[in-house]
Amino acid sequence: MNLALMIFISIFLIFAIFYDLKWRIIPNNITFFLIIFGFIYNLLSNGTAGLISAFSGFLVGAGFFFIFFLIGAMGAGDVKLMGGIGAVLGFKNVLIALLLTTFSGGIISLMAISAYYINRKTKSSDKFIWWDLKDKNPLKITLPYSVAIGIGTILSFFIRS
Repeated sequence: MNLALMIFISIFLIFAIFYDLKWRIIPNNITFFLIIFGFIYNLLSNGTAGLISAFSGFLVGAGFFFIFFLIGAMGAGDVKLMGGIGAVLGFKNVLIALLLTTFSGGIISLMAISAYYINRKTKSSDKFIWWDLKDKNPLKITLPYSVAIGIGTILSFFIRS
């Protein structure tokens, strides 16, 4: 993957993370543009094989998170964002990004749970980094998952051969 494409994807991820942190939503214009760009980029750079790779990358990226969306554990914006990442990266590379995203999300979740229990014991602020700890049930802590998607995707740039 070339440097310009990595910068391009990173810029979209930064905007998605900003919106998700500030308003807890990822705008459709970010995700849909990324999806359409991924299909066109891969078609122009690799022909039909690139288009197939973009489509399968989209299905894997969005499909994996769609399961979590169905059970209410993830928002639709996260699903579309990962689908867009998959469309740009293609099938093989989105698998690496998904693995690193899942790992990053797990670490962030452990941090949120730890912050919840530290907050409960110390009676400190209800706001910790970017999640809200006001709810008394630790199972109801919600996180802007675009942060994990961004971390996992950017880390995947450095694993490719």
